[in-house]
Amino acid sequence: MRIPNFLKNAFQQSKSLALVSTRPSLYEQLAEMKKALRHRALPLLITISMIVVLFTVFSFFYTPAYAVNLEGQTLGIVADAAVYKQASASAQEALARVLGASTEELDVVKLSMTIADKDELATSDELADSMLEQVDELQRGYVLYIDEKAVGLSASQETLQALLDEIKAPYQSEKTISATFSEDVSIRYDYTALSTPSDPDTVRAKLTANREEAATYTVVQGDTFSEIAERFALWQNELRDLNPSVTPDKLSIGEVLTIKQAVPALSVITVERSVYEEEIPIPIEYVDDSALYIGDSRIVEAGSAGIANVEAEITYQNGVETARNILSTTTKVEATTRIVARGTQKPPKTASKGTYIWPVNGKVTSTTGKRTLLGSTGYHSGLDIAVPYGTEVKASDGGTVTFSGWKGNYGNLVIITHDNGTQTYYAHNSELLVSKGDKVYQGQAIAKAGSTGRSTGSHCHFEVRVNGKTMNPYNYL
Repeated sequence: MRIPNFLKNAFQQSKSLALVSTRPSLYEQLAEMKKALRHRALPLLITISMIVVLFTVFSFFYTPAYAVNLEGQTLGIVADAAVYKQASASAQEALARVLGASTEELDVVKLSMTIADKDELATSDELADSMLEQVDELQRGYVLYIDEKAVGLSASQETLQALLDEIKAPYQSEKTISATFSEDVSIRYDYTALSTPSDPDTVRAKLTANREEAATYTVVQGDTFSEIAERFALWQNELRDLNPSVTPDKLSIGEVLTIKQAVPALSVITVERSVYEEEIPIPIEYVDDSALYIGDSRIVEAGSAGIANVEAEITYQNGVETARNILSTTTKVEATTRIVARGTQKPPKTASKGTYIWPVNGKVTSTTGKRTLLGSTGYHSGLDIAVPYGTEVKASDGGTVTFSGWKGNYGNLVIITHDNGTQTYYAHNSELLVSKGDKVYQGQAIAKAGSTGRSTGSHCHFEVRVNGKTMNPYNYL
């Protein structure tokens, strides 16, 4: 059936109107687009967020770094090359200190980039230790230093400390309040050369040895205490301290003097707190006495020393006292005064001076000691001084002639007793110029030399006697 044209046109118009009425508005279209975009962007945002989170976590735990390698072995991982340079400088410095030179073993170290856990990064000190561990000339442990010189090694710090305590022990007592060493002594965990001993007995031997040995000198004829001190660049008080039992004015030929003490590797300094009694010196009061010669004196009242209780801290070096700090002093017994009379009278020319001169000038042909004369051996008690026959023999010091005459083997003998009781003998004289009881002055002619008595030639036999005992005249002239 054929549809009329007007109906077709009407149908088309109604269809167009229907389409227009059902098309969405612009707002609706935008809303639809926003909704679609939201559904599509969410997965993308989640993905990006996860990447950011993962990167942040990774960056928190890991970092770009450098691996430090030596012959294929990783010594450590560092944050940057500057850490390696600092570690290398420290290692080379340690090598120079311990071995006296650097080593080529560390010159082949290589760096390579890597990613590392931040907790695995090494400090410069840790890397320096790792580098030093590769040096064959080194060993590591507890090192004992004396004045910064390595003298021993041990795996145990206690072993080294026990050796030090062993050295201190002989110088300590129940009074000791401190014990140290005069040297700088330390124990450190450190590297040291392979030559540093680790055997305890070897270390003990080094600690107890002397750094410098003692030196001595044997007195010969003509020596004086002051000349010996000057010869060895010592002050006289230093030489006296080294030889406390020696009398400087009375040296004997053959006597051995210490001129240098041994210096131990370690000197022990101890301090003791001590309480003891000490004598309070007698106070002296002088009074003039015209009956005595100037320079002479006599005790009028003896007086007495007092007693004090003393508390002190005493410092010793290797058992020898070097200082004393008095903490307190309490008088237990008071001292009483000694009264001494001093002479005001001018002494006569014949008074003793207390010093002695040679009785003659000549060559000493025999000294005190054992000798053989005229086929027999005996003890010679003085000096034989060869002089021409008739030479004047002079008084060695002023005094009183207590003997003048013949006396057996002495021949013609003069004995002078000096004011302090010392006697001088002058023997074998050809002529005597004084008599018993005469007062003589120093340098006065008292006889003429000869060869009387048991003698083999003209000479003066000279003796010095104290309390009847013969002394070495060299100690008085």
